[in-house]
Amino acid sequence: MDKGSSHPGAPAVAMAPVQNKTKAQKKENPYLKAFLSWFGKELGKSPNSVKAYHWELSRFFNYLGQNDITIPECKRLHIRDFLTELNQDNSSHTRARTLFCIKTFFRFLYREGYIPSNPAETIDPPKQTQKVPKFLLANQFRKLIKELCLEAEKENNTQKKVLKVAYESEPGPDSFFILLRMLGLNMEEISSLSVSKINIRSKTISLNENKKILLDQKSSACVAQFINNQELQKSFFEGNSRKKAFKNHISWLESNGATQEEATHGLESFRVNPAKRDLAIISLLLGTGIRRSELVGLNRQNYNEESKTIMVTRKGGDQQIVEVGDEVCVALSRYLGTRRDNLDPMFLSAKGKRLSNEGLWLITKKILGKFGLEGSTHTLRHTFVTELVRQGVPVAIVQSVVGHKSAQTTMRYTHIISSDRRNAISKIKLGIK
Repeated sequence: MDKGSSHPGAPAVAMAPVQNKTKAQKKENPYLKAFLSWFGKELGKSPNSVKAYHWELSRFFNYLGQNDITIPECKRLHIRDFLTELNQDNSSHTRARTLFCIKTFFRFLYREGYIPSNPAETIDPPKQTQKVPKFLLANQFRKLIKELCLEAEKENNTQKKVLKVAYESEPGPDSFFILLRMLGLNMEEISSLSVSKINIRSKTISLNENKKILLDQKSSACVAQFINNQELQKSFFEGNSRKKAFKNHISWLESNGATQEEATHGLESFRVNPAKRDLAIISLLLGTGIRRSELVGLNRQNYNEESKTIMVTRKGGDQQIVEVGDEVCVALSRYLGTRRDNLDPMFLSAKGKRLSNEGLWLITKKILGKFGLEGSTHTLRHTFVTELVRQGVPVAIVQSVVGHKSAQTTMRYTHIISSDRRNAISKIKLGIK
């Protein structure tokens, strides 16, 4: 009888011939599928956690496949050899995390009867060095916010100038094209736009089933002025005016008093309002300490301007109401006030989609690097927690605010920067003359 056939509940793949182990290894995904289903559905872990475990275990499976080892054949020595290989390029923390995933996986297989013994049970995790989390000093993050405020103000002034050009010009194909760009439509959306999608009565432009552009009083009046002119309407939607405006809208803006920079960057900024968005993002990370996944998962309705709170979905799917400071509320409200779309996500990418984890990481790295700072979204979370501890906020409250499940995690942040230690030491007077 083949190995594995005597184990109750073992996937049929365990019956595969030994001489074709590499092929069998590729077919052993049922083990992973069963584990991830249990991990996600029965334990209720978040999709991000499931994705992380899938990635960690896939690395391990690749190692086994390269060495012609099937899951039922895996021994303690094989796992240790894999961890030894990781030792060359990964920190002790990374290796410990990988081992924890492997131990959880084999514990599940053993408990469910897929394997006769647990090869990972007696493997000890590598000794981890406790590192002080990286964080920004108060003067650094205040300067960062100041610079972002200046950029947001510059973006606002540029938009105002472009708006003035479009609003005060005679209604025509060029000014209408510019107006559509200012309302957040991209080139593709303008190319496919038909007059039937514009509803002056409801003050909306319908782009698809889910996305609408909301018009304010002034933009609605300008759109109506164009739509009500049958000759202009026909030339734009049925003639070649739209195509000409498509090619000439930048030069048209310049000929009406806008600089080249205002014409190009100004129009692009209307879609996502990047400077205001980035200020809102950095302010929210620094002012609440929420995680990257928690920020990108926010919807507009999760922000309550009146109660000054946001509803975040923590790791594991738990929801928590997080208080937001007055300054963060200002940044959020100014950004959301520029949004003309009806889309749910609080933060959008340059393509008008929900900002992804990777997108947020890149944006944060770019912003910090631009101002000579190192770090990522987690650096801003560390900065928030560090600042609370420095202000004397009790650890239990800090733990609740940032969503740490263990007080030990919060205790890592009770480091005090050297200047504070120096000030404390200088208060001790021994009387030496």
